Amino acid sequence: MILNGPIVCKTTTYESEVSSDSDPFYCARPGPGAELDVHLTDPLTSATITVTGSPLTLYGNGPDQLLTINNTSFALTATNVSSNFSGTALNGLVTQTASNCTNLPPGGRCTLTFTPGPSNVAQTNFLIQGDNTNALTAAITITTAPPELTGINPSSGTSSGNAQVTLSGNHLAGTTSVTLGGIAATNVNIIDSNTVTAVTPGHAAGIVDVNLTTPGGTAILSNGYTYLATSVGQNSGGGKIACLGGGLQNLITTAADYSAALKWGGGAGAFATSNTDGATNTAQIVANVPSAPGTFAASACALYEVDSAGNSPCQIGNACYNDWFLPALTQLNCLYTNKVAIGGFSNIAYWSSTVLSLFLGYYQEFGGGGTAGADRNNPLHFRCVRGFTP
Repeated sequence: MILNGPIVCKTTTYESEVSSDSDPFYCARPGPGAELDVHLTDPLTSATITVTGSPLTLYGNGPDQLLTINNTSFALTATNVSSNFSGTALNGLVTQTASNCTNLPPGGRCTLTFTPGPSNVAQTNFLIQGDNTNALTAAITITTAPPELTGINPSSGTSSGNAQVTLSGNHLAGTTSVTLGGIAATNVNIIDSNTVTAVTPGHAAGIVDVNLTTPGGTAILSNGYTYLATSVGQNSGGGKIACLGGGLQNLITTAADYSAALKWGGGAGAFATSNTDGATNTAQIVANVPSAPGTFAASACALYEVDSAGNSPCQIGNACYNDWFLPALTQLNCLYTNKVAIGGFSNIAYWSSTVLSLFLGYYQEFGGGGTAGADRNNPLHFRCVRGFTP
């Protein structure tokens, strides 16, 4: 027992001369009316640690995350604190990749760094312990990161749809659907974790939200896309909208002339006589002209294909447009009428698929618009078209 002796510190509060409530030790000098019992105890051999940040959520193949370790001991340094996943579902699916917990002083903090693998794991407990510490339990969950949608390009397009867009963001791998204005896009193609392409659905003119869904959730790009009223010259369906006259006069044309001037087709015959139905004319020409496939205009159109990304031939994952034909005479005249809005035409003669006589086919001069017949074996330029529903 000590009376009126030196200040003695202990972890119990005394009524006299408490130095500070914030001090982990309470210190006092016993007065005449106070007694302080002092006992000899064995020295401490185990540091006490706690963890902050548990349970910890990691995203599959995502960024590293940290747990903070706290040494609550007053006198002992905690040494070599680390995690142990043995015997748990986390073993092999998450790795402790860094630590500054080799020597953790009393009252100090350090961090353990964890790197996730690709697989999801439900919340699972594991142990953290040092050479001279208690064993504590922490928990980790590995899940799919929620997607982030930051942009769409282009941000506007025709109400008729069938235009490819590129969506940008983060955590887009595993995309299961894309919608514009609540209508599902088609040909959703995952390029990488930051890029997805899709083909727009048809929708009424106006501004709409863009939604992208993955197993991690749904990202929304509010007012992200503007549908424009359908008009000639817009990109759609593998080319450009060329005609909006209804029925057989609803046409999309290729964005450019065919790469070479070709003949209409050799031989004689009174087939392909329609002035309005180029698809039927093209099928009849291909069936009756003895020339090799691809060497005459109608055949070149019938064999042509292009995808929503502009690749020819089509690539897997994109929308493929392969129903092209050589336009009949009135369809060709519609292209002439709208040539400025469509773009890319030259002031030269273009083949139609309409026959004029046994040896002649109709063409139209795009300089002045006149039509006439030419020998079927003469090479002329041409544009392929396909029908669509606006």
